[in-house]
Amino acid sequence: MCLRLCFRPLLVVCSLFCAPAHAATDTGRAVLAAHSACNGSLFKALTADAARWKKEPSFIRVGKLASFKVEDRSPKEYSGNSTKAAVEFAKPPQISGLPLEGWFDADLSAWSRFADAGVGFVGWGFYVAASPANIRDAMVRIAPAIGKRLQPSTAPKEGVFCIEETWRDGKWHDHACTADEDFPTDPTPHRWLVIRPDGPESDRSVLSCELAGKLPQDLLRQLRPDLPM
Repeated sequence: MCLRLCFRPLLVVCSLFCAPAHAATDTGRAVLAAHSACNGSLFKALTADAARWKKEPSFIRVGKLASFKVEDRSPKEYSGNSTKAAVEFAKPPQISGLPLEGWFDADLSAWSRFADAGVGFVGWGFYVAASPANIRDAMVRIAPAIGKRLQPSTAPKEGVFCIEETWRDGKWHDHACTADEDFPTDPTPHRWLVIRPDGPESDRSVLSCELAGKLPQDLLRQLRPDLPM
């Protein structure tokens, strides 16, 4: 089974994942720019864009932040987009030409692959009714500093674009992105922004942020401020 999130899945230094304030000219574009930064700013951007989402049943407010609620962030297994860690939007919005069809939010740290190695894995993002190449082109327009860094994966898998970084000495460092089917289980924290097909027979893609490794609580708190710690 695919371990990668191919569903139908005060420490932080921004590095180049930080989206510049001028990267988006409206609240919808700001949501996508913030999400692509994978640095926790998405959940503040969703608050500013709340008017778009207020009739969406999964949309929730978390103090001054906003997010989407899934049934179970720690599912025992995945079965396409029926996983309890995913939700389909009732009225999918279209932002900058990208139809956002749903959301996933998963913590697989209890899976034996990660638990036995003493590491964690979390991932979150949007289902998008567009090809990975079209999403990548849109991200170049929406958040150029990040979008231009999205390169084809070096793994032998077509249609995957990614940015990968590792956390060392209190900051993020660029790392060659393979975006293959498995995650590393070494303790070094890894962070990915990944665009990939949503399964072999799907006509949509996922735009996801993913973290793996030994993830300090203060690092997680910075990247996922919407979650209780």
